[in-house]
Amino acid sequence: MIRRIFPYSDHKIGKRACLYSQIGLCDPCPNDIEKIESGEFKNIARRKYLKNIRNIKSFLDGHLEKVRQGMEKEMKINSKNQDFEQAAEMRNKIQKLEYITSPKISVDSYLENPNLYEDVRQKELAEFKKLLIKFLPEIKKLKRIECFDVAHLHGESATASMVTFIEGTADKSFYRHFRIRQKNSQDDYESMREVARRRKKNLEAWGKPDLIVVDGGAGQLSIFLKEFAEDKIPVIGLAKKFETLVIPGGYLGTTDMRNVRLPKGDVLNLVQRIRNEAHRFAQAYHHKLFARSLFEKDK
Repeated sequence: MIRRIFPYSDHKIGKRACLYSQIGLCDPCPNDIEKIESGEFKNIARRKYLKNIRNIKSFLDGHLEKVRQGMEKEMKINSKNQDFEQAAEMRNKIQKLEYITSPKISVDSYLENPNLYEDVRQKELAEFKKLLIKFLPEIKKLKRIECFDVAHLHGESATASMVTFIEGTADKSFYRHFRIRQKNSQDDYESMREVARRRKKNLEAWGKPDLIVVDGGAGQLSIFLKEFAEDKIPVIGLAKKFETLVIPGGYLGTTDMRNVRLPKGDVLNLVQRIRNEAHRFAQAYHHKLFARSLFEKDK
């Protein structure tokens, strides 16, 4: 796993890029570095490679916090420079680093407590409610949480997903796919508005959630807030940048948004699990429709 975070080489210098470089485990490959003719670009590639080696040494020496802070600093710089792709890549690496260093529940723990899985889920929900109630005192329970996400490729085959978690666990019987009908499907805001309205029309038929989580920032959140204001359903957003909750000051308020960055722990685990499932479900349907459209074009 560490090699997926900090790629490195385990071979001698050769003429061709190694096999591992093709799957991102040796990046930049020393073989490729040696072939770079420009001295400036060669030095940049060398510094990148040596930085990976230094991070590996620091990690193995137990300086985890130093490594993580360095990665967060680089992520913020990329974000500030509007290099969001690199920022997202670094964010994913930070998440992988936290995953491999987080404490794991042993098998013996499950043997000692057969209800451990349910206990962990209830603890996550309790911590989540404790956090939200500071800003949204009207929240009474979090038995049913729904999360919405939109997926498309430059407006092609735009889809959206609704995933439902009951008592902190995914319940696929309540999942729903949405095929975006509007013409300008590249507009995420309009796509979200369409999804919110279609969900509202089926509020009684599909059931009423205790909380709606929208994958996005204040813009996407405000759309759902307006649609569900009369139904008194709490809605929050989840911005991908730094895993930040976007919490409104009220049901109708699109101002006074509070950004709450989630620390490592139970709430982050729960929210990430919900958001990742919504993303997976939306992407799966999007890929299906996109593949179908390519097949139809070839006819």
